[in-house]
Order: sequence, then structure tokens, then C-alpha cells
Amino acid sequence: MTPATSTTAAAVLGEAVVAAFRKMDPRVQLRNAVMFTVYVGSLFTTLLWLRSLGGGGDESPGFVLGVAVWLWFTVLFANFAEAIAEGRGKAQAATLRKSRTTVTARRYDPATRRVTATVPATELAVGDLVRVEAGETSPPTATWWRGWPRSTRAPSPGRAPPWCARAAATAAPSPGAPR
Repeated sequence: MTPATSTTAAAVLGEAVVAAFRKMDPRVQLRNAVMFTVYVGSLFTTLLWLRSLGGGGDESPGFVLGVAVWLWFTVLFANFAEAIAEGRGKAQAATLRKSRTTVTARRYDPATRRVTATVPATELAVGDLVRVEAGETSPPTATWWRGWPRSTRAPSPGRAPPWCARAAATAAPSPGAPR
């Protein structure tokens, strides 16, 4: 793991721990019916434990405490897992926003069959053809046309491009692939 990755992971985990405890609010728990049921069961079991400490009830206080702790850890771990997923999603969105401004594209002229210029992806015009080699990042505004990425819209600053949602689902053909 690189130092930047471990720092990012530590930050996500630290925020997730804090968020997991914030999510213990009953109003937040109410959004998930299953976890709300476990939450109410945890409260009820904790009350049963307090009652068994005072001599009421048939079960030993240690057993009831063990069940209560198990239920509380279940709720806390579910909140923690949800917070990690949210944190990773936010980190990925930030990375995609950052890459939008740092991706360069090699503008291609089909008449001369050569790359004419290397420009930032944000400067591509509608209809520009760009050349993308294996291992390179495709410009965010590109769609694939006959095996070549073609800019289909001008970039709009300040919002996530629609390719973010479908990037994993679309496989781009290689320039030499049959049509």
C-alpha cells in the first residue's frame, strides 16, 4: 500500500467510526427496518439486563448482558459498514472529479491518420476524434465510434459526467477490432 493510499484509507476509517456512532440515533435507524428491529431488541435486552441486576427475572445477568452486547455490536457494525461504503463512494467521486481536470487527450486527424495535438480533455470540441492507447484514460466526454473515442458534448464544469455511472458496464472496442 502506498503512503497516499494508507492515509486515505485511515481517513475513511476514522470518519466511519465517528459516523457509526452518529448513526445510533433512532431517527437514522428507522430508515432501515431490519436494523431498527435489532436496535429496539438491543434496547429491550439492555433493560432486561438492568432488571436482572436488581434480582428480577430468571436469567443470569451475565447471559443477558452477553446477548445485549452482541446485539449492540451488530447495530454498531452495520452502521460502521454503511459509513465505510459512504466514505469510499465520496472518495471515488472526488477522484473522478479530479481526473476530469487532469486527463489529457490526443486529438486525431483521420485525413492524415496522425495525432495532431495533445490537449486537456476539457478543451475537446464536439466531434473531435482522439486516439487512446492501451492503458490510457479515455476522455470523460468521449463515446466510442467505430473503435475510436469521439467527443460528443462539450464538458460542463461543476458536475459529474454521465460516463461515471456506466463506465464499468461499457467495454470499449480496440481500434483494430472487427466492426
